[in-house]
Amino acid sequence: MVYLHKKTFVFTFVIIFAILNPVKLEKIEYEGFDWDYGNFLHAQHHDISFEAIEKIFEQELLYFLDTKNTSSEKRWIAVGEIEPKRFAFVAFTIRTVGTDRLIRPISARHIHRGSKEEKVYEEIRKKLLEE
Repeated sequence: MVYLHKKTFVFTFVIIFAILNPVKLEKIEYEGFDWDYGNFLHAQHHDISFEAIEKIFEQELLYFLDTKNTSSEKRWIAVGEIEPKRFAFVAFTIRTVGTDRLIRPISARHIHRGSKEEKVYEEIRKKLLEE
């Protein structure tokens, strides 16, 4: 039996979804964020500040629909740069409150520098920019 380290499994899972689902590279239009105690704690658990998560959404993101974890609302997975050559995954939903389109981060974690994840992200991003 083969045992996968949790991070290896998550990475493999994300790459499979990126292959099977349409991947977009664009800036997401929104008016603000929907933070609550639960999603704030999830972000802090992985040592990413809510300011860094919000900064991710100020740029073009590589993102795709997370079809495995979606229940009543669509859940997305995005990869973005939080500082030069420092990337993070963010799982999020988009909610409409009144006329405002709000991003509700669910969880986030760093992509380790020099990792396979970082290399695959850069390769996918490069291919999308060439299209």
